[in-house]
Amino acid sequence: SHQRLAQPDRRNLDSGPLYLTRPEIGSLRNARPVPLSTEPYVRIILPTGTPAELVKPLDGRPSTRGLVLWPDIFGLRPLFVQHAQRLANDHGWTVVVVEPYPGNESMTIAERQEFAKELNDDAKLADTVAAAELMELAQVGVLGFCQGGMWA
Repeated sequence: SHQRLAQPDRRNLDSGPLYLTRPEIGSLRNARPVPLSTEPYVRIILPTGTPAELVKPLDGRPSTRGLVLWPDIFGLRPLFVQHAQRLANDHGWTVVVVEPYPGNESMTIAERQEFAKELNDDAKLADTVAAAELMELAQVGVLGFCQGGMWA
């Protein structure tokens, strides 16, 4: 028997952005929730200041494991959020997808390749730890794709 997780208030989805309420934040007390779309995931700001997407199983079952997912050089985008949702739904995981270029999301691929020389592994490790701690689960894995694999 599974316990139901608190779900965001979806009564007025057509009337504007969706916000998390205090009970739904729970273990996310150090993250700053921002307006959501009508999608089944939540944009959060990690305690490190880095944007991320928090994804949980759509059926509401409680997660027993978590996953920090680092995308490729193109960064946090719908492709990786959708992948995170599939992982959450299929395995019952909570998944946090981290933005590898916080504050520089609009850079071109050429700019990202040049800027990659400036990326700080200690900062990425801090983002990974912050995302993992946010989930408050005993088991959290890390998965990275291409450039994101360096931090996994």
